[in-house]
Amino acid sequence: MGTLRARLQLTSDDTFSSSIDLDLLSSINIDGGSINKAKVAAVAAGSSAMVVYKASDKLSAYLYIKNLDAEKENYVYVYNDANDDLALKVGGGEFAFMPIPNDQDFKVYGTKVDQLIEYGVLGLDSSSVSLA
Repeated sequence: MGTLRARLQLTSDDTFSSSIDLDLLSSINIDGGSINKAKVAAVAAGSSAMVVYKASDKLSAYLYIKNLDAEKENYVYVYNDANDDLALKVGGGEFAFMPIPNDQDFKVYGTKVDQLIEYGVLGLDSSSVSLA
């Protein structure tokens, strides 16, 4: 088993009345995962939306997704396939990293056809699930 170190640092000296210096570090146990690039073909939730996580593939799961589109207004949407609940809205050039429920499918659609994303699910693999 390995450890993934996730770190997020937010700083600002001139945005608020007092400065922000928030530094979060978390160690996450993982033994599997990969980072992929893909084109998002769908522009709405439904059967043509791309699956980024298959339910129960991991015992614990963390989703990383980056919208590689240059235009901020070209969003990608990550949603729970069971009830179409929106989990993330990621603008062009933005990214997200978050824990996701491991027992639900997550899919992605975009503002336009063929938006390029980078994504991956990291976590502890489940030996009871075959994706082949």
